[in-house]
Amino acid sequence: MKSVADEIIILNARPLRESDLIVNYLGQDTGRNGALVRGARRSKKRFAGALEIFSHLDASLLPGRGSPSYALEHAAIINVFPDLRLDLGRICMASYFCELCERLLPEAEPHPEVFELLRFFLERLAASPASNKQRHFFEVRLLHHLGLLPDWRRLRVCAPTAEAMHEAAVCPLENLGGVRFTPGMAREARPILLESIREHMGALPRSLAMLESEVTL
Repeated sequence: MKSVADEIIILNARPLRESDLIVNYLGQDTGRNGALVRGARRSKKRFAGALEIFSHLDASLLPGRGSPSYALEHAAIINVFPDLRLDLGRICMASYFCELCERLLPEAEPHPEVFELLRFFLERLAASPASNKQRHFFEVRLLHHLGLLPDWRRLRVCAPTAEAMHEAAVCPLENLGGVRFTPGMAREARPILLESIREHMGALPRSLAMLESEVTL
């Protein structure tokens, strides 16, 4: 069976048996998926730090016939975002973003715009401290891309908050820094975003409590 080349971001990993690993990832072409990594826990040299959470990799994936859907044959590091890992606030924020992607995206459906969104925000977290503006804007854009974002114009929020949320959802990623978003807007938008996430997940992300203890509203 022919292998598939894809760029992937590791969302999480768990051990399997004595030497194997299962990584859950978001792929640019293969979507949210899983891959078996044979011998990953036995050999430290084969993947040389590539399988850490948040790692952005150029991967070679061999399709399987069961679960997980692929076996990871080869991975070359594109970026492991080392500065992101330097403080707990950034790690908690990145973990939250990854959990949102893992639990909201349908399995095996390509969402290249969400892949780019996650890559962009991991890059920004590596360059600057975690902030609630980052959190709100990631949530808004992810829900928007998946067709799950509430219609702000029909909600009882003030016009500036509705406009900021709409602009954050649709503007080019590189223009997000210019979107005006005040603490008052954040307080107004927060319960609406959380309720939307809860509705579509069935429960709030497990990583949220740790994040909120590290990044103050």
